Amino acid sequence: MFIAACHYLGVRPPAEIIAPHAGFPTPVILSLQSSYRASQRTGKPRPLYIEKPLPLLYKEDQSAYNLFVDGLVLFAFNIAWLCRSQGLDGLNTWESLCMMGRNLHDLLIVSTTTVTENATSNSLNKAPSFGQFSHVNSNQDVASDIGVVTMSKWDLPSLVQASDKLKAHLLAESMNAEWEMLNLKDFDEQRDDEKAILVGGPNWAMQDQSKSSRV
Repeated sequence: MFIAACHYLGVRPPAEIIAPHAGFPTPVILSLQSSYRASQRTGKPRPLYIEKPLPLLYKEDQSAYNLFVDGLVLFAFNIAWLCRSQGLDGLNTWESLCMMGRNLHDLLIVSTTTVTENATSNSLNKAPSFGQFSHVNSNQDVASDIGVVTMSKWDLPSLVQASDKLKAHLLAESMNAEWEMLNLKDFDEQRDDEKAILVGGPNWAMQDQSKSSRV
C-alpha cells in the first residue's frame, strides 16, 4: 500500500526500499546516507522480513534483531515523511512515528474527507492536501523552496533515539508477556496434592466389590 501510494503521488521516500527480486527473496531498506547512491552504500541493509518471532530473535541473534528494528524505524519514517509531505501534522514523537497503520489510514482515508468540528486534540486540525508535493511536479516539487520550508518545520526526534525507544518498548513488552502467558493444558491436569482422598479406596474398587457380592 505504501509503495503504491508513493508511485501514485510520484514521491521518492527518503530511505530506499529494495523489493524482492531474482536472487534476493526478502525486502530490505537502506539507511538515509546510503539510499539512492549505489556507488556510496555503506553499512548493512536493514531487513524488513524475519522468520522468527521477535522475542526469539532477540535471544538467539541480537545483531539481527537490532537491524530489523532499525529497519522498522526507517520504514516508519518513510510513512511519516510521506504523510508530512502531503500536509499531515502532529507526527512529532517516536510513538506517533511508529504508528504506521494509523498514519497510513490518516493519509489515505482521512485526507480525502473533511475533518469534523468535534475532532479530538489528537486528530488533524485541518484536512491535509493530498498530492500537495511530488518529485515529478515542477511547480510543487518536494525539493522546491516551499517544500524545503514545509519539511524543515517538522520537529521529529532523531531516528537513533526513536529506534532506542522502540527497542526498549518491545523488550519491556516481551518481558511482561513471559509473566502473563499461561498454558491452558496446565489447568486440565489435576495435581496429586489437589486430588480428593476417598475413604475405602477409589470408586472402581468399590464397584468391583459390589459386583462380586451380587454374584
